[in-house]
Amino acid sequence: MAIIKLNFTYGGVMAEKIVKDTLVELPSDTTLGLGKVLRISGNKVYVFFINQKKKEASIFNLDNNQLVVAAVQSDPILDNLPTFEAPNGKLTLPGKSSRWTLEQITREFNTRYPLGFNDPAYLGDKGERKFKWVAHEKFIETIGNGQGQKLLAEGNIPELTHRILAVVSKSHMFLSFEMMALTDALQNNEAAGRFFTALFAVLDAPDITEVVYQPYIDSVLDLPQEDGKAKVATWPVVTLLPFLAQPDRHMFLKPTNSKSAAEALAFNLHYEPLPNWKTYKALLEMGKIYMSKISHLEPRDLLDVQSFLWLAGHE
Repeated sequence: MAIIKLNFTYGGVMAEKIVKDTLVELPSDTTLGLGKVLRISGNKVYVFFINQKKKEASIFNLDNNQLVVAAVQSDPILDNLPTFEAPNGKLTLPGKSSRWTLEQITREFNTRYPLGFNDPAYLGDKGERKFKWVAHEKFIETIGNGQGQKLLAEGNIPELTHRILAVVSKSHMFLSFEMMALTDALQNNEAAGRFFTALFAVLDAPDITEVVYQPYIDSVLDLPQEDGKAKVATWPVVTLLPFLAQPDRHMFLKPTNSKSAAEALAFNLHYEPLPNWKTYKALLEMGKIYMSKISHLEPRDLLDVQSFLWLAGHE
């Protein structure tokens, strides 16, 4: 595909050449922040800005252009935009979720939790962090520090299954049918053994890569499932235990909320219903980016980041 290059004039001065994917700024409205050129079509330039509240790309006329090339040409949010849809000649963010800027979601978070991640409403017995952290502590107490690997090496799959299900139950993050599906699947000791082996390989690995994570996904896909019963090979089943075991490294993917949050924040999650490495890698990247973006709120780990992002997912 040929790249269209155009010169723009701003204030009577010829600006740098702008092409598709160029990062630009609008001096007349600096509150919009950085923007990305999504398309140049005829006499129109389509730009999406980080801080814009609408889902549609802004359109500028070449005859009266105000854009200037930004000093930086890479941004973690703009580098991970989803593919825009084009209804009625407009470029629009995909999905049904409303658009949330980082400023909007931060304001909503501070409204709910005036003291941020240290607010009693967030840390208290009914707080967003409390029940997840209790499940994390349960994992460390009963499975961590090599206890799970020792039970696996001894072939004591029933005891390991019992402890794993107790951790999941503590989290209150599974719907009843998800809990039943995992419980039923782990009754098969051979399949459960493969699942635990792959899980511990992920937790023991120095880095989270496709080489270690895809076999873990495959072990969940291979768990037995009876006809007519709830699916076990789902995103919550794949992602919950690594998240509870290591909330500083892993994220939890709840399809409806995670997709909605990604759509609202204009992030390309590469979502597919069947668990896969590409989607999970994108989720981890999203967590990493927003951990940095909200560093002023002092998140402890990805558990805090997840709670922050879920606000966008709940609209």
